[in-house]
Amino acid sequence: LEMIRTGVEPACAEDLAIYATAGGPMYNKRKDLYASITTKTDSLEALMVEMPEECVAMATFCCNEIKPLMLEIRDVVDKSERLVKAGLWPYPSYTDCVFTHHLSAPTPHTV
Repeated sequence: LEMIRTGVEPACAEDLAIYATAGGPMYNKRKDLYASITTKTDSLEALMVEMPEECVAMATFCCNEIKPLMLEIRDVVDKSERLVKAGLWPYPSYTDCVFTHHLSAPTPHTV
């Protein structure tokens, strides 16, 4: 939740502001997608309050209620990552994680 609230949502808001004056389909696509991040994250926060205290009930609740919503959030965040202007996304991209280590010169501790 914290990563979305402090990183993803601000990046999306900044990206959306770029398109706000022009409007049109690029703005509308982003507006709807980015809004769904906030809506789904609000739902997750509300759901977390309902977390049972007993271990088995908690595990069942997480599996049946929390995880599916987290997967929905992940889906819209992944789609948003592909739209947000390069340089605004607060976290390393999949490409950064998988391929950038091939682009840098070896350091003494990796040789």
